[in-house]
Amino acid sequence: MEMPGAALFCVALLQVISNGVHGQGDATCVTIGETAALSCDITLTGGLTVRSAAWTKLGPPDSLVADLLGPAPAYTGRATVNSTGFLLLDNVQQADLASYRCVASLSDFSSLPTVETKTEEASLPQNVTCPSIVTVDEFATITLVCATIACPSPTFDWEDLPSGATPNITNSEVTVVINVRKADEGTFVCRAVNSLGQGSCTTDLRVPRYQPIVMSSPQDVTMDKLDGGSTTVSAEVEGNPEPVITWVREGHPNQTGDSLVISSDMAGKYSCWASNDIGEVSCGTFTVTVTDWKLPVIIVCVLLAVILIVVVIVVLLIQRKKKRVLDNGALKVPVDITVNTVQSSQKVDIQWTAKSKEAHKILYRPRGSNKWTEEPVGISDNYPLYKRTVDFQQDGAYEVRIRVTNEEGDKNDSETVEVTVFDQV
Repeated sequence: MEMPGAALFCVALLQVISNGVHGQGDATCVTIGETAALSCDITLTGGLTVRSAAWTKLGPPDSLVADLLGPAPAYTGRATVNSTGFLLLDNVQQADLASYRCVASLSDFSSLPTVETKTEEASLPQNVTCPSIVTVDEFATITLVCATIACPSPTFDWEDLPSGATPNITNSEVTVVINVRKADEGTFVCRAVNSLGQGSCTTDLRVPRYQPIVMSSPQDVTMDKLDGGSTTVSAEVEGNPEPVITWVREGHPNQTGDSLVISSDMAGKYSCWASNDIGEVSCGTFTVTVTDWKLPVIIVCVLLAVILIVVVIVVLLIQRKKKRVLDNGALKVPVDITVNTVQSSQKVDIQWTAKSKEAHKILYRPRGSNKWTEEPVGISDNYPLYKRTVDFQQDGAYEVRIRVTNEEGDKNDSETVEVTVFDQV
């Protein structure tokens, strides 16, 4: 007898399920009112055929369902055994949910191993159960169990589990063992999935009591003996119960408290520890260094200040001397020019007020020329009024100025005066 198309589909589906990692033993999932196919696990090779195959529903009492010759009277019209030993059971009813045995032999009269299987109603994972709230102290070990009943057997997955927590999965539940840390606090989701659908449940893990957590650690301290003061170091920790901070100096407990006052005679290596009923953690190490370098630094600073003052005074004296020359009043008053005609040349008297004995020069050039003619003038003791006669050799317009040069070579010129020279008739 050939299997109908729906039965072939069920066979293929059941073969895939049976090969799954999470299969429910030998259970065959069936749907009420539809056709179920139960396999006798027969493999035909070398031209052999099935000689006999009888299916029995296990009791008590046991009852024949069908064999190759046909169904038992109670299953007339519903049960058949095909040529490969499959039991095809049409219009499955609640009473058909039971255990079955298949006894078969081949055409060479060899007997095959007896196969037992059971039928269960197909269902998606429902009523997935796991603890809703778990409240424990940090470092406690807990076991979370997520369970459900479904056919085909579901696969399980715990989402957001802490690292190191490995689920142990069976056909109907998943178990996970967790060594709880404060960081594990949160919500875990257990999800069960099979070919018909999925279901889930959540567990809220709470860790209200936990060992101290260090928020900030003390830093190294450098002090100077000359200051003679003190400084305060502190550490910030949180935990439940409230942590106690112990300060340790050179391996010996010094005091307890959130902070430590350090004076200039307390140099050394320090550490601090925070503890409560749950555990103890280090909140840091630091070094207190006491120096006496400020006094020599102050002396050096004073010497540098004295040197700087001396340099400033010298610079000011030099600038004052320069200023005396460069601000020479003779260069800021008009130069008086008197023109006298002597024979064919032009005698020009140039007069100005000199207020120093620095080097003076008369500079003149024809208007429009780029070349100055310089005549040095030696200032005698009868300054401030000085006069010098210049002999211009030709008529025309000239530009005249006075230049003063000090010992350092700094120069300053007076305003330029224009002179027009011509023959008097």
